[in-house]
Amino acid sequence: MQFVVVNKTLVATDVVQVTLGAADGSRLPSAYPGSHIVVMLKGLERRYSLTSADVDHYKICVQRARPSRGGSDYLHDTIKRGDILQVEGPFNGFPMSSGATHSVLLAGGIGVTPFFSMAQELRRRGASFEVHYAVRSRDRMLPTDQLGSELAVYVDDEGTAVDLARVFADAPAGSTFYGCGPRGMLEAMRAAARDHGTPAVSVRMESFGAAQRANDEPIELRLDTSDVTIRVEPGQSILQASLDAGVWATYECNRGECGSCYVRVLEGTVDHRDVCLNSAQRATGMCPCVSWASSARLVLDL
Repeated sequence: MQFVVVNKTLVATDVVQVTLGAADGSRLPSAYPGSHIVVMLKGLERRYSLTSADVDHYKICVQRARPSRGGSDYLHDTIKRGDILQVEGPFNGFPMSSGATHSVLLAGGIGVTPFFSMAQELRRRGASFEVHYAVRSRDRMLPTDQLGSELAVYVDDEGTAVDLARVFADAPAGSTFYGCGPRGMLEAMRAAARDHGTPAVSVRMESFGAAQRANDEPIELRLDTSDVTIRVEPGQSILQASLDAGVWATYECNRGECGSCYVRVLEGTVDHRDVCLNSAQRATGMCPCVSWASSARLVLDL
């Protein structure tokens, strides 16, 4: 579906809010709380959580990635009001529980974006909830007026940090926990839930997906079963490079959250960037949709 850029505003350091409407002026599809859209940018696909949605407009907030793989730089520096974008969705990959006695929303940085619509829905239901929002610095905070009164903010530069063990311990019985943010935060959340004895079904997480790092180097990828050897450059996922080479592989979320793409590693050292595998699984395999290699060569059972 074609969308037109209705407005674009800087709302925090390195974060722009983009308002989109249907290019033909039609009503937009309904979006459930926590939904996201996929935006096509110069041959790239980027997914962004909807911070608000109605029949006329969708809003997304985009943080400039450093290093950028092209998507965030394009939205920050190139697009302008009146431009046309190809958009798919909305999709609901982060659904809310309908029966929770209490909801705990844990956000890290730009991971707060799906919680704007979720907090709005929880208020509409008259449901009990709380929000914990961790940011690097105050200037990077998104406006919090939509997040409700039960909001706790933690700022790295000010020496405050969320105590996840305390959050899980203090939550009422029957609570559902939602986490969205960087991989380290989600892994710490999963560990805190396990230590507290919180059932896995009560913990829902959404990650940022693949994250390129400044020190990532090209790798030689050997797909052993298929007898294929290719070079993979930083910024392209190992999974996508394999698919582009004509190799069949299973996958689903493409964000390192479900483990559907799990594959055995036959040689090489993995830099794990998923949020779903346990230590035993990581010892023998990887999620190629998001993880990278810290060795120059990687051999997979594909």
